[in-house]
Amino acid sequence: MLQVLVSAVPLAAMYALVAVGFVIVYRSSRVLNFAQGQLTLLGAYFCYSGVALLGGHFYLGLLVACLASVVVGVIIYRIFLRSFTALDPLLGVMITIALATLIESVYTIVWGTSPLTLAEPFVSHGIHLGGGVVVTTLELATVAAAVIMIGGVLAVLRWTRFGLSMRAAAEAPALASYRSVNVSRVAAASWAVAVASAAIAGIAYSLQSQIDPSSIALGVATFPAILIGGLDSIGGVLVGSLVLAVIDQIVTTYVGGSWTDAVAYLILLAVLLVRPNGLFGSKTPVRL
Repeated sequence: MLQVLVSAVPLAAMYALVAVGFVIVYRSSRVLNFAQGQLTLLGAYFCYSGVALLGGHFYLGLLVACLASVVVGVIIYRIFLRSFTALDPLLGVMITIALATLIESVYTIVWGTSPLTLAEPFVSHGIHLGGGVVVTTLELATVAAAVIMIGGVLAVLRWTRFGLSMRAAAEAPALASYRSVNVSRVAAASWAVAVASAAIAGIAYSLQSQIDPSSIALGVATFPAILIGGLDSIGGVLVGSLVLAVIDQIVTTYVGGSWTDAVAYLILLAVLLVRPNGLFGSKTPVRL
C-alpha cells in the first residue's frame, strides 16, 4: 500500500499541471477549456520536434515546446476567443470543443498516428526509500517540474502586480477594466500559462510512455480532479489531483485498470451531489 501511495504522487503532479491551467483559464475568461487534453499532447509533439531539430538536446527542445505552447495559448485567445467570450461564455466552450478537434487533426497530419518515443534527458533509475518503496529519478523530476511550475504561478498571483491584475480580472472584470486593468491582456497571458503548464504535463507523461494520440486521456482523466477541487480554486484542484491519483493507483492495483475511470467518476458524482461547486469552489448565488 505504501508503494501505491508513493506512486500516486508523480501522477498527481501531472494531473495538477493540467488542472491548474484549466482553473487559470476559467478564472480569467470563464471558459471551460475542453481542448486541454489535446493541448497537453501538442506540447509533447512540440518537444519531440524541438529535440529532433536541435540535434537531440532535450532541454533545448523542452524550452522550444514551452515557448511554442505560450504562443499557441495567446493565439487561441486572441483569434478565437477574445471577441466571443464577451458575448456568451457558452460560445467560448463550444469554440474549445471545435479547437480540440482541430488540434487533433493538426497533429495527426503533421506527426502521423504512429507512436513516437521522446528520448529521456537522463538515464532513469530506481531509488529505494526503504520499506520496499521505490521511486524513479524520472518520477522525482516530474514532481519537481510540477512544484516549480505551480509554485511559480502561485508566487506570481500572490506577490506581483500582474498577479493582482489577474485576480482582479477574475473577480470583477468590468470593475478591473475601470481601474486600468487590461482584461484582454490578462486573459491572453492566462491562456499562455495554461497551455505551457499542460505542455509540461504532456511531456512528463510521454517520457514515461510514448507520444500517441491516445495520450489525450491524461487531459480527460484530470476532469474529476478539477470538479472535485472546484473550478475556480487552485488549491482545491491540487487536493483534487492528489485524491484522484491515489484513487487511480489503488483501484488499478487492487481491482483493475478497467475500473479506474468508473470509480473516479462515481466519486466525482458523489462529491457533486453534496457540494455542487466542488470541495473548495466558490458558491454561486442562485436566484429562487
